[in-house]
Amino acid sequence: MFCDVGVTELKFICWCVAELELEASAEQPSRLSMADPDVQFCVYMINKYGDNYVVSLSYCFVQL
Repeated sequence: MFCDVGVTELKFICWCVAELELEASAEQPSRLSMADPDVQFCVYMINKYGDNYVVSLSYCFVQL
């Protein structure tokens, strides 16, 4: 893969990869926001049903 690349270019490529990995692993601020009642409903459903999504979805459709 790097047969035609000189040492300087290879060092630059390795530096670029390291910089990109560092940038990608940095913690990003949360950009998602929900209204407080929506958050409370989600927390309620998680506490009540946990990972049982079938029951959770049927509960949502019954309420409509």
